[in-house]
Amino acid sequence: MPHSPSAVAAALSLCALAVAPARAAQLSPTSQSIPARNPAVGASAYTGRKHLHFRSSFEAYATRANLDGLVAKDLDGDGWVDLVAMKTFEVLVLKNVGNGVFERAWHAPTVEQNSDLVIGDVDGDGHADLVYPTWSTNEFFCALGNGDGTFGAQQAIATSSILYGLLLVDVDGDGRADVLSVRGDSDQLVLQRSLGGGQFAAEVAWSTGATPYGLDAGDFDADGRLDVATADYTGGTVSVFFGAPGGTFVSGPTLLTPGSPFDVTVADFDHDGRADIATADAANDETQVYLAGPNRTFAAPTARNLAQQPIKLVHGDFNGDTFEDLLCAGYSADRVSCLTNRGDGTFNGKNDALAGVGPYRLAVADFDNDGRLDFASADTFASIVSVHFGLGNGNFGTLSSRPVGAAPVGLASGDLDNDGRVDLVSANSGSNSVSVLRATGPATFANATSFATGPGPRHVVVARLDGDAFPELIVSNSGAATISVLRGLGGANFAAAVNYPTGNAPQGLTVVDCDGDGLNDVVVANSGSNTTSFLRGLGNGTLAAKVDRAAGAGPNDVLVADVSGDGLVDLVVAEGLSNSVSVSLGLGGGSFAPRTTLATWLNPMQLALGDVTADGKLDLVVTEFGHIVGYSYCVLPGLGQGAFGARTPFPCGYDPFDVVLADFDGDGLLDVATSCNYSPYVDLRRGGSARHLEARDLFGAGDHCAGMVAADFNGDGRLDLAVANTASNDVSVMLQ
Repeated sequence: MPHSPSAVAAALSLCALAVAPARAAQLSPTSQSIPARNPAVGASAYTGRKHLHFRSSFEAYATRANLDGLVAKDLDGDGWVDLVAMKTFEVLVLKNVGNGVFERAWHAPTVEQNSDLVIGDVDGDGHADLVYPTWSTNEFFCALGNGDGTFGAQQAIATSSILYGLLLVDVDGDGRADVLSVRGDSDQLVLQRSLGGGQFAAEVAWSTGATPYGLDAGDFDADGRLDVATADYTGGTVSVFFGAPGGTFVSGPTLLTPGSPFDVTVADFDHDGRADIATADAANDETQVYLAGPNRTFAAPTARNLAQQPIKLVHGDFNGDTFEDLLCAGYSADRVSCLTNRGDGTFNGKNDALAGVGPYRLAVADFDNDGRLDFASADTFASIVSVHFGLGNGNFGTLSSRPVGAAPVGLASGDLDNDGRVDLVSANSGSNSVSVLRATGPATFANATSFATGPGPRHVVVARLDGDAFPELIVSNSGAATISVLRGLGGANFAAAVNYPTGNAPQGLTVVDCDGDGLNDVVVANSGSNTTSFLRGLGNGTLAAKVDRAAGAGPNDVLVADVSGDGLVDLVVAEGLSNSVSVSLGLGGGSFAPRTTLATWLNPMQLALGDVTADGKLDLVVTEFGHIVGYSYCVLPGLGQGAFGARTPFPCGYDPFDVVLADFDGDGLLDVATSCNYSPYVDLRRGGSARHLEARDLFGAGDHCAGMVAADFNGDGRLDLAVANTASNDVSVMLQ
């Protein structure tokens, strides 16, 4: 189907949260090699890998290419529903290994660039087969299933024109699924009956409205024959075809819509024994529902709003009341809308579930066998398949979030009231405040308490500056060329902010003893003046006047740690506009040698230090924000004595923002977690050996993820995650 996706909106240009150094070297990116162009050969990838689970809005699986199709089916008869995804030039099987956990199990290249994917038994052998059209050629391909989750060689079937939409149904009752398609360039519904063995009969066509994109089938008149409806995009109509004897069709009424229907789904929404029609109207961002009546008539439509640019519409009973609900992918909104059925064919207002970037195709099934319907989304721009587990009430996912101030960017954790629990603090750039979430029990938090800061707070650190029992909050204010110090008063309360001048537009900051006097100092990166500022701690909660040091252009973040192993702390700066990281070795007393620069790719945003390659040397991990070629973070392996090797990139979600190094799976190796600002998920890559990092685990968080911390929030001995979500004004706590 010729389709031009809308451009991805520019991501927020925000600062990232510095992560304290972790004792954590040459590595290679994990990539699954694709075999030579043999369509019948597959490759196994992740089998046997321990699965991490976080309570999240969804769990996702990276595909490393745009997605054009997604279907769900138990391919191997083990009782678990698997997924098949259509990538640009590849078919990928994600095997369900139990409880909705998927592994890359089989894949094969395709001959042409694909545009969709459907599944059904076209040869009547009881095994699921695949059929997929192409973007640019007059043909579709069929790959017969082997019954074990693999497929045979693809066979090309010629057509008279390009297929815009595709459906597999047994039209003539012979036990073999036939191919129904719509042709947008010829405005036709076309039937090609299955002859068995992957062969199909000649085309039989019927006229539709202008530019049909979607189609679905059901029994509109309760006569026992399959009928068909097509979504005629530019015609603004739905064309109805009634099944006739011998597996043919006759034209029925043309239903007028108020806009441009992109897709259509068919189900008996009002339980009257007749299938009804629902459309996804891309022009008006709504669905119109046409209830079938007697004598092949349809009632006037009722409408409900959907997420922006609805592109795929399916149905299922998502709340267990036996009535079919609607589920629609909002392509531009990066959301999937669920509309629950009131029981009479009318629907409640939409409930949106956050998806990856550009949800394009949907598949509905009970993936974890808990009796509740789930769905999977092919998120084409994010190049992921996201799996959303149903709660049985029309909602999805187990993510827990707490409201904070407007546009939280930075996030820090610590025990603010000395009760042994981990509290959270967000820096809210939109409300000029910090919000304190005081832990009241295992993974439970009181309502946020806010304290004023300077304008545009971007980063917050919890640390002690005065030697008493209560930590302070230190905040960079990018809109005022200051940092704020909020003295801890106990009970998670804080004194009014005291502001200290810095360079222009301060971003990342770190609190550490730089001069060896036993007192914490503050170092901040000033992106607007191309400097770092050193503010010496005086031990009584106050700071000395700043001392500036030149940096590269647009510094975003700063770390102070002993990377040379000489017992003196060194200075590491992410220089965003210089596309570099600089290292200045410590000379003692808070002074540093001239900077040495290390090349990164584009706009280094966030820094972390740790031995991610398990060779005993500190490595440098850098997120590269706004990398338009292939979103990534990079690792610069530590070579000892403050030197680092060349950059090795690792793919991750759109606009990696923050980075945390921690051992999440308890194997003694550091894992790398990045928050993805334009992709609503945390991208976690686990340490696998001294030479590489294992494949990725992706967990849905909130809208526009920013600052992130790792801590044990529920006291079970496992590290959890918390993420500040800039667009949804909340903090998500993701428990293992």
